Amino acid sequence: MSRFPSVLFLGLMSGSLLWETPNLVDLPDGLRSQLYNLGFGKHRRGDELAHLGIDQWPNKRGPVKTTFAFRPEDYPHLRGYVVRSGGPERFWLEKGPSSVTIEIEILPSNDDAQQRLVNRVTSTSFPIAPLLRTGRRFGPNLGDVCLTPYDPRTYPPAEWQIFDFVRSNVRVQVYGSHDNDVNAWSLAHAIDERIKQSR
Repeated sequence: MSRFPSVLFLGLMSGSLLWETPNLVDLPDGLRSQLYNLGFGKHRRGDELAHLGIDQWPNKRGPVKTTFAFRPEDYPHLRGYVVRSGGPERFWLEKGPSSVTIEIEILPSNDDAQQRLVNRVTSTSFPIAPLLRTGRRFGPNLGDVCLTPYDPRTYPPAEWQIFDFVRSNVRVQVYGSHDNDVNAWSLAHAIDERIKQSR
């Protein structure tokens, strides 16, 4: 008898799902993730990201990088910064109250890296998905493709604190604190250049 409310809830929920798929963004985190794991909402994710034209992103089948390694000492931007934790994919650097976090991830293929970029950017903030822009189309020219929720017409990239991009099969995130002396835009470009020059 005590299970009746649960069964009733599941019945009503199933009926509502058959009638109309809920907006998963509006649901509590736990319920949203459970429904998404069951397959509900996946078409919504695709619909909300369709404007990015993922299938037409450049360099999907290009040659891959095999030897790129991030070394903070290679970047004058990071002079004076100390690595508090690091590698192989994530580096947290500090200088006084300032901090910079850098993620470098090498994937098996360029297409894998692009899919990982989308998953990484939307995993923590999926509600921004409709606001995402690709850099080539609208925003900074960075990597093969760069994703951003910012509007560069009102907020220039030189003032941004976070950059997410892919160059070949390398996914990068540069995330600087607001009170540091590192220009995240310039550092992201420097990393991109080194990836281009790597084998």
